Amino acid sequence: MTDGGYGTGAAAATARPPRGLGYNQVRILMLVGGLALLAITAGVSYVRRVETAEVAAILFFIPIFVAFVFTDWKGGLIVAALATAGYVALRWPAIEAIGAGRFTSLIFSRAVAFFAFGAIGGLANQQLRGSLNKLDLYDQVDDETGLFNARYFLQDTDLEMSRARRYQTLFSVGA
Repeated sequence: MTDGGYGTGAAAATARPPRGLGYNQVRILMLVGGLALLAITAGVSYVRRVETAEVAAILFFIPIFVAFVFTDWKGGLIVAALATAGYVALRWPAIEAIGAGRFTSLIFSRAVAFFAFGAIGGLANQQLRGSLNKLDLYDQVDDETGLFNARYFLQDTDLEMSRARRYQTLFSVGA
């Protein structure tokens, strides 16, 4: 693809590879998407006339989600414990009126869901951050120019020097 022979580089500028997303951009994207999904789930439950305490229980996932996005699994578990306490407080009037027997399994299953969400989500977030950092570390192409960067030059030079030593040949760098 040429740009008319004028040497302006317009074609080269449009042929650049797209710039990748950094961890903070991915985190914001994940946060917005997750919050939207939780809000839609709570909204659908409310419209379907699910019990108010259960709709609120869905909303308790929001602070857990925000916590593990910013603080990984530790924050997710801490906020899961607080969400469990909040859910018990929300159910307390019914527990006093009817007794704890009917609510024990419900509270237990909600607590397991809160803790699993906090732990698994936090570990997944930690893995995502590690993967993106590793990808940035091993990236060999400059995002702005589309050309190989210094990391590629050093790795390729080391590879060629090893080859020259192994075959006992000369090694030189030419321009």
